[in-house]
Amino acid sequence: MAFVVPSAAVGKDAGVLRGSYSAAVWVDDLGRGRRRPALAHISRRPQRRAARPFTPLVSRAGEERVNMKTGVSGNDVLSGPYEGRFGEWYLTRADVDEVQAYRRGMAVTAAAAAVAAVALLADVAGSPASGVVWDAAFWMGVVGLGRALQNIHIYLAPIHRFLKALYVVGVGGSAAVTLVLNAQSVAGGHGLVSLAEWLAQHPIGWLAGAGWCFVALTGIFFKEAFCFGRAEALGLTILTPLLVGGHFAGLWRTAGEPAAATVAVVAALLFGVFAVHKFEQAALDDLGDKSVFEYLRRSS
Repeated sequence: MAFVVPSAAVGKDAGVLRGSYSAAVWVDDLGRGRRRPALAHISRRPQRRAARPFTPLVSRAGEERVNMKTGVSGNDVLSGPYEGRFGEWYLTRADVDEVQAYRRGMAVTAAAAAVAAVALLADVAGSPASGVVWDAAFWMGVVGLGRALQNIHIYLAPIHRFLKALYVVGVGGSAAVTLVLNAQSVAGGHGLVSLAEWLAQHPIGWLAGAGWCFVALTGIFFKEAFCFGRAEALGLTILTPLLVGGHFAGLWRTAGEPAAATVAVVAALLFGVFAVHKFEQAALDDLGDKSVFEYLRRSS
């Protein structure tokens, strides 16, 4: 099934629709859509029901009220209704905003991965990057990952909460290690300590915090590979634990820094492709079936 924006949707909100579904549905001034091949069954977009105009309740003073059937205001509805597994639902501005926030978060994390890959190449070339660069890349990626985890749509709430918990442990542990290391260093009359440089010298430190952020990131890649069959997501599902786990297990000390740099560059390139492709997908792809979320919420 493929989602085609009807002519009724082209108008006041056409710019929003074009911006949100740029690569999945192309809308021209006549409201015609061009379809892409359907995605994997689990990620197929819901079928649009027969067009039914959305008419919000309006007060005598002309102020818009919430439509009692959809639960959202007329200005918030972008399209619908859609036939979900457990009832009809509508696509709203809030839905699109959440999807875009998830994608932007992943884009920020991808940019951080690119910075780290360049820094690693500089190390191999004999011009080591400073600890400030490494730490900036790490915390930049952490911020982007947090944004993505907050807005990602996963049907199974326990899995979503588990990924968030991994993230919290990773961030909390990393912050605690950073504070303790620098407190000890300053007390001893030394300068500040780089978390990244300390982790490079103490692989066991990954268990204290940073490693769990990468586990959560791998979970997102697995979800994307499973739902959409993206080759780059599958590659990242393999390469991310290989990079981090390989360092923890001493693999890269044996294979050599150039081998680690090669894997890191490939992973960064795949992450860049992944981030770009996310913005090319229709918002409905990442949103999924809202009726399932509502059903699970009521059943919990």
